[in-house]
Amino acid sequence: MKKPVAVFSVLLLVFLTACFINDNSQQTSKSDQSGQKPIIKTVTAPSEIEGLEIPDEPVEYYDQFDWYKENSEYFFSGFTLSRELIDGKEYYQLLNEKKDVKVIVDKDGNAVVYHNGKSMECEMKALFAATSDYTAIHLLDLTGDGKDELVIENGGGGTGVWEGTSDVYDLETFKKYQIDKDRILQELGSRITVEPMEIVNSNYLKCRITDDKGNDYYGYVWVSDDDVSKYSYTPEHFTGHYSIGVGQESQCLVVTGAIPISPMPASYVGTLHSTLKFNPETESFELSDELIVEPDQPADEG
Repeated sequence: MKKPVAVFSVLLLVFLTACFINDNSQQTSKSDQSGQKPIIKTVTAPSEIEGLEIPDEPVEYYDQFDWYKENSEYFFSGFTLSRELIDGKEYYQLLNEKKDVKVIVDKDGNAVVYHNGKSMECEMKALFAATSDYTAIHLLDLTGDGKDELVIENGGGGTGVWEGTSDVYDLETFKKYQIDKDRILQELGSRITVEPMEIVNSNYLKCRITDDKGNDYYGYVWVSDDDVSKYSYTPEHFTGHYSIGVGQESQCLVVTGAIPISPMPASYVGTLHSTLKFNPETESFELSDELIVEPDQPADEG
């Protein structure tokens, strides 16, 4: 996978003010009025976190505790990690005493969340050292009611493919708020058109990306054939490389998705970013009107 997409797979956007900061540092727009400002990103996936050392070989689940405890701040800020023996079986425990939230999880990713005398079963992908999957937990107010929600992020994938989702629960009732992932991605992907233009720089396809406000950006993707007519963009395919998660500084939900070019497998010409807003009438999170287009640039030669 080309470097721009590899970077995307481990970074989520952080939005300020209205959960949104734009970028035009690498973008060529037909107008300087596009409203794009610097994009600030945060890490999410374990394999490429700056400063995080991943073992060369997978480590057995019950031998990973020291590594996991040392690095848990990347994924479970505010929680203390410990090992607990329950009915003869060992679990990892995550405890936030200040907010009275405890999570226990076994080696198969089965978890139970406890709060205020209530409990809920859920799934937590096994991060645990040398794997590409990850889980992150957040306690923050996403609905604007002044109370914390429980957010559980799960992500996983491989070369050219990444799926990251979030589940948001009312912390008092454990009611799950709706996040229609497919609808959100479809709507996000439909906010642009992509026109393949020409082959440049040793088999890089140059594409014009036009957003829903008429701004143009130019992205590049390596292709195997120099016949420009073979390539296209289909919004329905906007599901192969995406993340829905929390912008750690902005404290809101962010959706990020790579822009695929057919028929090249797992090949992307850029990335789209937006935020999710809470609709109290439907008790769901929906795509906001915000949009950042971040085109990929050709790799440096030599």
